[in-house]
Parts: sequence; C-alpha cells; structure tokens
Amino acid sequence: MIVLIGLGLAFDVFAIAVSQGSVLGDVKARGIVLMCLMVCAWQVVALVIGYLLASFVHVEELSADVRMVWGILSAIIFIALGGVKLLLIYQKKAIPEVRSDIDLKKTCAIASYTSIYTLFAGFACGLIMLNELYMGIMICVTTILIVIIGVYVGYRNGELDKRVYWSGGILLIIAGVITMLDRIGIRFNG
Repeated sequence: MIVLIGLGLAFDVFAIAVSQGSVLGDVKARGIVLMCLMVCAWQVVALVIGYLLASFVHVEELSADVRMVWGILSAIIFIALGGVKLLLIYQKKAIPEVRSDIDLKKTCAIASYTSIYTLFAGFACGLIMLNELYMGIMICVTTILIVIIGVYVGYRNGELDKRVYWSGGILLIIAGVITMLDRIGIRFNG
C-alpha cells in the first residue's frame, strides 16, 4: 500500500520534472539537486501535516466498526485524488521555451500546489494507520528518483503524451479500491 501511494503521488512530481527538463538547453546537477530538495521538502511537510490532522481523530482508540468507517473514508479520499489527477491531466498545456537551468520559482509554486494531494493522502494514510516513517521514506525516495528520471526524460524527449501521467491517478485509485476492500473484509496477501 505504501509503495502504491508513494508512486501515485510521485507522478505529479514526474510531470513537473519532465516539464522542467523539456525546456533545458543543458542539464546541470546543481539544478536537479535543488529541485529534488525543494520538491521533497514540500512533499514531506504536506505528508506530516496530513498525518497530524488524522491524529486528531484518534483512530486507534475507536471501535472496529468506527475504524472501518474511517478506513472507507480513507479509500474514498484515495479514489477521489486519483480521479482528480486524471481529470486535471487534460488541462496541462506545454509552453515552448528554452532555459539554461531549472526554474526554481516555478518549480516551488507547482510543488506547493501538487503537495495538496500529498496532504490529503497523508490524512488518509493516518486514518488507516499506515506507518508514517515508512510513508515518509517512500515519499522522499520516490520523489528524488522521479525528479531525476523526469528531468532527463524531459531533456531527451521533450513533453510526453498526457497518457503517461495517468499512472499516478490510476495507482491512487487502485490504492483506494484495495483499502476499501480491506476495510469491508476482503483481504489481499502480500
């Protein structure tokens, strides 16, 4: 579940990185490192805030039936986040330009906007009591890897077909469906 959610959230970051890489005249390590740190910080802060908000519910102290309801709400949040991501893909417009380095102001603005998904996902993860340390590590690792891969993919190939970005939404919907099935009593091994 942690891997699905981490990868699902990372595909927004992938879109940012591909977009930034597609307009670069040359890839510089400094720009990629700063982008990784900036986006990772936004993601982790949003995740922590989401977990803190979920901690006010005190799910672990509730009865099994009430925990099931919160778990179903969590599943609905994942499915809604995935659906919103799929809907917003069609609004993405490519603006041709060439720069010598990554636009960190633009990256920061986009990262803050996309971290809203992570905030809601953190809240949902807190409701189903996923380990916050493992989730944080997954978010950091996937964010860093996806930024590096995305910048190079964008640099080499330019903007990608919008369907590539469906993956993040689809993974979050799958995480939501699995959470929903788990909460109603259908378990998956592994």
